[in-house]
Amino acid sequence: MFLLAQTKIGSFAGRIGFVVVAGVLAAIATDVSYWNFPGVYTASYRLTEIIGFLVVGIVASLVLRKRATTA
Repeated sequence: MFLLAQTKIGSFAGRIGFVVVAGVLAAIATDVSYWNFPGVYTASYRLTEIIGFLVVGIVASLVLRKRATTA
């Protein structure tokens, strides 16, 4: 949320996209140690992380939108 607050992304979808991209990068970076696990497990784990970041992106975008309109 800190990185999102530092950007000047104006659209709701843009803010969500920013957080999802950050989540994809984090999922790839943290799941490197799972290279020898079954592919289904690794894909499921990454999908879980990405969906989590999507939810966080939606909530953060709603919170930051309300904050930006009151300022």
